[in-house]
Amino acid sequence: MQPAGVDTQWQFDGTQVVLRLPGGPLRAATAASLARTAHQLTEDRAVRVVIVTTDGPDFCPGPDPDLDPLALGDDPAAALARIRVPVIAAVRGACRSEIGRAHV
Repeated sequence: MQPAGVDTQWQFDGTQVVLRLPGGPLRAATAASLARTAHQLTEDRAVRVVIVTTDGPDFCPGPDPDLDPLALGDDPAAALARIRVPVIAAVRGACRSEIGRAHV
């Protein structure tokens, strides 16, 4: 089983942050961890760029059955959007989001 959290790696001089997701379907614990981490990065004035990537072959093929969007305290995508510095998504493989029954 893959870890549920987000691995945060500081690179170079401490101003670049790489958020490494475990890959595979987005689990509830990973979504919550990503939102918390994004909130912390919003407050960190030293951060100049954030890169979001994955260890798995697919960036995010969709939500895991344990993920209830209505139960999340904070939407991870919205939390990433609030970060003041550029956020780069290093996407490979499948990347899919489901909102209700709609597929994006």
